[in-house]
Amino acid sequence: MKVVDCKEFISDCYKLSPTALISPMRDGKLACPSYEWLEGPFSEFVRDNMQHYVTEKFDCDDFALKTVVLGTEALNATDSLIGCGHSIGIAYAFINGELNGVRDGNHATNIVRLDDGRVVFYEPQNQKIEFAEPVVENGTVKPYFFFL
Repeated sequence: MKVVDCKEFISDCYKLSPTALISPMRDGKLACPSYEWLEGPFSEFVRDNMQHYVTEKFDCDDFALKTVVLGTEALNATDSLIGCGHSIGIAYAFINGELNGVRDGNHATNIVRLDDGRVVFYEPQNQKIEFAEPVVENGTVKPYFFFL
């Protein structure tokens, strides 16, 4: 995993959505996972440790929050978070079309900075991954708040 200064992830988010609000960072340095880890071992860990959708009780924002916690658990288990946090955050966005199996409307999902510098939207409800830049540029996704 590549470790970066949190300011790099903040900069990535502002490039995606210059008017979005961004929370204060949880950590000063962040371990950035590979796409392969996110798609493989981490997605399996999420599937094995996530509860089922319950309207207004455990819905998109709860999935996104729990995924941040699962990121910490998964990375701590591999000793990947020595002196740093991780780059799995939450994005609140308006979807105009479809993103990772979710259609039209306001939605909370995860945003992840990868070790190669790219940023993806990670959908914890089905473990689908979409590169952020193209879907923001074409207007499918309009992020308005990032919790990093």
